[in-house]
Amino acid sequence: MTTPPLPGIRDAFSSADFLASAEGADQAAPAEGDQAAPAEPPKADRGEPDSKDKRVRDEYYRNLARNKGEDFARKIGKAEGISHDEMTDILFPKTKGKSKRRGKTEEGEPDLPPSPPPADDASEDDGWKRRKDPIKPLPEGCPIVPVGQLGAVYYYLKPSGEILSLKAAEHNANGLRALAEDRIDFFWQTFPKFNETTRQQTGWKVDQASESLMTAAAARGKFVETRRVRGLGAWLDDDGGLVLHVGDAVWINGAWQKPGLYGDKVYSAQQPVVRPADAFVPAKECTEPVLNMLDSWNWANEADETGTLIDHDGSGHRLGSMLALGLWAAGLMGGALKWRPHGWITGDSGDGKSTLLELLEHLYGPETLVTSTDPTAAGIWSELGFSTRPILLDESEPDPTSDRVQKLVKLARVAAKGGLVLRGSSDHTATAFLAQSVFLFGSIIIPPLLGQDVNRFVVLELQKLGERPALVMDVKQLRLWGAMIKARIIGQWSRWPETLVVYRQALATGGHTARGQDVYGTVLALLDLMRGDEICPSDMRSMLADALHTARGGEGPSEVSNAQAMLNHILSVPLDVFRGGTRMTIEELVLAAVGGRWDEREAPCTPAQARDALRAHGVYVSGRADNAQPQKWHSANEPPTMVALPNQNEGLRRIFDGTTWYGMPGTIGGWAQAMKRLGAAPVNSRSLGGRGWSVSARTFLQLDR
Repeated sequence: MTTPPLPGIRDAFSSADFLASAEGADQAAPAEGDQAAPAEPPKADRGEPDSKDKRVRDEYYRNLARNKGEDFARKIGKAEGISHDEMTDILFPKTKGKSKRRGKTEEGEPDLPPSPPPADDASEDDGWKRRKDPIKPLPEGCPIVPVGQLGAVYYYLKPSGEILSLKAAEHNANGLRALAEDRIDFFWQTFPKFNETTRQQTGWKVDQASESLMTAAAARGKFVETRRVRGLGAWLDDDGGLVLHVGDAVWINGAWQKPGLYGDKVYSAQQPVVRPADAFVPAKECTEPVLNMLDSWNWANEADETGTLIDHDGSGHRLGSMLALGLWAAGLMGGALKWRPHGWITGDSGDGKSTLLELLEHLYGPETLVTSTDPTAAGIWSELGFSTRPILLDESEPDPTSDRVQKLVKLARVAAKGGLVLRGSSDHTATAFLAQSVFLFGSIIIPPLLGQDVNRFVVLELQKLGERPALVMDVKQLRLWGAMIKARIIGQWSRWPETLVVYRQALATGGHTARGQDVYGTVLALLDLMRGDEICPSDMRSMLADALHTARGGEGPSEVSNAQAMLNHILSVPLDVFRGGTRMTIEELVLAAVGGRWDEREAPCTPAQARDALRAHGVYVSGRADNAQPQKWHSANEPPTMVALPNQNEGLRRIFDGTTWYGMPGTIGGWAQAMKRLGAAPVNSRSLGGRGWSVSARTFLQLDR
């Protein structure tokens, strides 16, 4: 079906009515609401119109654009064969060499409304030219490396290898200049901006550069800093290989590389630290001289009953010296270890603690570790960032008015296994870092430590130095020895897994706990890498394991379970229970309640009185007491006398206030969980204080141990 042709628009130009309406359009505009008939354009010849017809035609299109919009006028003109540029000249005539700007009027010229944006289906035929490449792919060898995006934050590696995060709003000219460092020429070459008149480059397109970078960063996927960024220190790659980041270089895949993106991990450039020595030297040239210096300290628990120093493994070195050097190596390799042992060096004033820590600091080299004499936990993790640098803290004395040291110990507890530390900020955003560093503390008095913390520390106790020549430390030589020892560890890392296994086995045979195997197995295995080119013989390993046994003072105090610690606390609490100022501990009252004695003296109360006194504080004793034969309850043939602690009790809440087994009104106290771990049986009796847990008196008094 053929569409009939429309009436010729150009024919309408010859209409006398149109000529009249066009000439008087400005003087006789229709009133608002009137429906004026559309004027018809004058008739024009097929050739170029004369000046009068052209003036009338141009005036018509200007009026049409003013009343109906520019797009409408252009469509009418296009139907009549008027080109886009010609219509532009009609609607926006040039005056005195200056282009007419849309929306600006001069006397006698129409005030045209701004042209609306193009429709989604606009084409170049409509005069709208879309840019075909608004987003440019980054070229090969781009000095800026996008690594990912998370939320409104985009992450890049600068040309130096340092990581930088930019929020979307920070992708302005100054933000991009900071990102490019000394390679701003990259923006001039890749995103040039020219002057249309002179055709000379005047700068670079910030919008196109920022959108291209943001698009490339988003294409790399989500970026979580705590899982992807790695700073100074030792790490493991996905295959278990050693990675060592020294700030301006990364030892990876057996060679030094520039900081940057390797796999999915980002090794960000940082302040350079001392590198390992280039040459692999024998232990006698680096490890032995350091051990000889450490032997000059007077380590505790190093002599037998006659006062003779013990040669623990046939080398003649002191056990404290070997453990101190092993802890130093653990600090160096923190991020590459499955378990990180911590050290606490203690001794009286003048025993050489600070000098010893200074020697270890010189072995590391400057900027390698984090050190402070008055730190806070927040300050430490802020300084660490994404690094695994060792932490050396001298003068870590317990302060009864502050929990500063306890917070540091808690941070060390997290770092031993390696964990994520989360902290909120003032702008309600979370700050996170991965704690994987080794802590070395020094103090005269070790603060009270929970059982879970005691077994994470190698405690090295010093005694009076006695007569010895003044120790002269050559800082330059110590740094050189430290670099040589680092090279030995790196050169022998391939045998690390096997070495750790055999030392753990030796410690297990020597009676050490699983945690002791983690802590001391790591220290001794690292010492093995430093001292020899192959694993030392099994007899030497056994000698070291025996030297570390608890009875010799090496492993330190045995771990006390949480349940046993709870019993130790409650049994030692004294109570004012009788007139006349008589004070008895809960342990003494329980003994009296079951018919026993604390010593050869008679109990100051009867079993019934003791049970009444205990009941007032939430401790319930049930079963028969035999005053005639007070020791008979010890017999295995007698039915056990039981001690019960209810889950909720105000007396118990006061006893455990300020401890880890505290309780709050209306809640189950922490002591209930500890009782359950003792193998207690659940009870629910009003005579025993309600729901709670009950154990035998022998277990409660720890007589079964």
